[in-house]
Amino acid sequence: MLKKKLAAAAGLLALMQPQVAMAQDCIAPDDLSDAMIYLMPIAFDSYRETCADTLKPEGFVAREGDTFVAKYSALQDEKWDGAFRFFGTFAKKGKKGDEMAQLFDSMPPDTVRPLFDAIIKLELAKEIKVKDCHKIEGILEPLAPLPPQNFGLLVARIFELVPGKREPKVCSSEEQ
Repeated sequence: MLKKKLAAAAGLLALMQPQVAMAQDCIAPDDLSDAMIYLMPIAFDSYRETCADTLKPEGFVAREGDTFVAKYSALQDEKWDGAFRFFGTFAKKGKKGDEMAQLFDSMPPDTVRPLFDAIIKLELAKEIKVKDCHKIEGILEPLAPLPPQNFGLLVARIFELVPGKREPKVCSSEEQ
């Protein structure tokens, strides 16, 4: 379900930059890394809002959440171009005829960025189950010591190593 929603949102971006979507058949690991770093503050805000009533006042999010997410927020502007390319490449395999995507067809990426952020935040909030809030917090805490760049690279390398059946695939480092 989340994959379909991300594909729809990415479709908005892909239609704005068709040359990006046509440039390659796989997702560049650096763009995937940038997207993961870019999305962390949006995902964290969705998580915190959805789970606000269930998180413990002495838990990781209460103690260190702001410090954790600030590292990622500080890099969002720098990572937007790579994230934009990621979503454009990802959308290549999604629906092309989305009416909303056509509406934004002529808008520059920075104009669409706030709308994209809002859509992703809303869609992620729908996917987060309150019963999983403490499990998610248990994942965030061990991530905290990692620099955002290491987190992004780790995700990209895992997807590169374990291609599975998803499309588009992550390019191998040799394909770059």
